[in-house]
Amino acid sequence: MNDDILSAVPDKIHILPEDLSNQIAAGEVVERPSSVVRELVENSLDANATRVEVELLDGGAQLIRISDDGHGMTPKDAERAIQRHATSKISRREDLFHIASYGFRGEALPSIASVSKFELITRTKDTWEATRVLIEGGSIKLVEPWSAPIGTTITIKELFYNTPARRKFLKTQNTEQRNCIQALEDIALPRPDVGFMLTVNGRKILDLPAVDNIWERIASIEGYDNAKHFFPAPPAEQDGVTAWGFVAEPKYTHRHASGMRIFVNGRAIRDRTLMAAVRQGYETLVDRGRSPIVYMFLSVPLQDIDVNVHPAKAEVRFRHPQAVFRALRRSVKNALIEAPWVEGNQKVRPEDASKTWNYPQSSRPEPTAKTVDPLAQADLSLWSQVPTRGYTLQKDDPVRFHGGTEEKGDDSAREENARTSVDRPNQSGPIVPAPASAESDAVPTPGWFQSLHYIGPLHNLYLLLSGPQGLVVVDQHAAHERITYEHLRKQDRNRPPAVQPLLIPHMITLNAQRALTLHDHIEFFHELGFELEHFEGNDFALRATPDWFGQRNFERMLIDALDDLQDQGETELVETFRDSILSRMACHGSIRAGDKVSADEVRQLLQDLDRVDFGANCPHGRPVYLSVTLEELELRFERR
Repeated sequence: MNDDILSAVPDKIHILPEDLSNQIAAGEVVERPSSVVRELVENSLDANATRVEVELLDGGAQLIRISDDGHGMTPKDAERAIQRHATSKISRREDLFHIASYGFRGEALPSIASVSKFELITRTKDTWEATRVLIEGGSIKLVEPWSAPIGTTITIKELFYNTPARRKFLKTQNTEQRNCIQALEDIALPRPDVGFMLTVNGRKILDLPAVDNIWERIASIEGYDNAKHFFPAPPAEQDGVTAWGFVAEPKYTHRHASGMRIFVNGRAIRDRTLMAAVRQGYETLVDRGRSPIVYMFLSVPLQDIDVNVHPAKAEVRFRHPQAVFRALRRSVKNALIEAPWVEGNQKVRPEDASKTWNYPQSSRPEPTAKTVDPLAQADLSLWSQVPTRGYTLQKDDPVRFHGGTEEKGDDSAREENARTSVDRPNQSGPIVPAPASAESDAVPTPGWFQSLHYIGPLHNLYLLLSGPQGLVVVDQHAAHERITYEHLRKQDRNRPPAVQPLLIPHMITLNAQRALTLHDHIEFFHELGFELEHFEGNDFALRATPDWFGQRNFERMLIDALDDLQDQGETELVETFRDSILSRMACHGSIRAGDKVSADEVRQLLQDLDRVDFGANCPHGRPVYLSVTLEELELRFERR
């Protein structure tokens, strides 16, 4: 009786069909086209490829093709590779705690194939013909002999074609392209022994030939002129962890933390605690709201790191996190302590380090208990020349974690310390008068700033003035930033602006992501009076600037503006973010804290403040001036 009743109750638990379980796995592994690029290129490296080529159409949504010259697969292996949890990387439970390869789960290929139209062509050196496998939505359509060179080519068409909800959440083509560039650079940086090429919509974006060392790979991405501002960070060891790399001169900063590239055993890692270690290494050398630019490499014993905590390998877990933190902080700090960018202090130049750091030509380390990343095998004898005076980290030193949070803020105009010469930009040109504005003034009284009497500068940061009510202190950078910003806004509304041609064009080298953004937004800069022309590769020629711009640092302004355009290109609030970019440009186009300003320039500054809107605050909202009344002064001096 009871059995009859139970048999009448419908079962609720059932086994998912294979195609659906693959699509669920794809949701964890394949988030966007850049995820596909990362997974497949890592497979190429695990196959000992020496050359990897990537081709994209429509940001990867229409086409992703990865070709390599690795060892390829036999026909049987090719059919097994597209089944779930099929892998050549691990075979027993203990292997999970000594992961030396990039991939190991065996989920990438079946997951990708379940949400795309998938083609695999592969051949080993021991066979005369290749194998071609066609899969659509996870279902094998065809397996046949084919003609192809040794290696593997995988073509992904119409990613997420059968999961429209997932496809709908893809970003714009430009954003997806930039994500793919970032993914490929992150893989290429610690592997200078492998050549990489990226083609986007038929245009070559990245061409990274195999080179001898990491510095040359950095130079091929950043440009050789920019790479000269990176200085070797000497190896620092703590409890078996070794950290080393290259750090940028403090005046070269990024407004995002993305400028900090940190690699652990050859994997790019985004970890807030590691970023905090880099910030502590720089201490007070970088302005608040800015981030240092570094390429740092950590070698951690395989048994002390868990790379199996995230399906997409975006996170890792350390057995001894404080050792990792201390080694990284010490390496960064030891690189900066002697200020190597100052003439006479250059104990080790990047070019010299590049001759000593020879990346091993092997693939990945063998998974043994004591093996660390091959970066640790580099010849480090050069570092006997690097002084470590003034910073010796003891084993029981307390580690000041920043709570695992990043500093945020988009205010690159924060006043610079005038007494720290290493962080002071070049002197700007004279203040150029802004055109008179017909709109209403926003200062306390019309003509109020001009009524003040100039007393003198204070530390080349503030202007001291006297007025009828008492003492007035003006922040020279904030004041000129407001003037420049209003000038830019007016120029943006009333195109075309007056320009000043350069006698000799100024050549600018950008990385691939910024070059792609500039291609897409070059008209925006033309409308503001900056005449830029694509030269070749990622090089651009600046041929003219607005007549008000003077001799200021356009290159740093351009980089920040391009980073803003990358981040904000998705929004429909075009005008809001256009103003944000203009304010960033105004910061770089203004006099800076620490610049000497003549009395005539001060008078012009006060006159312009009376002409512009919102003259009492900079574009970021900080006050331009502070007033102290005579009554307040008398109280402080006990005259009342």
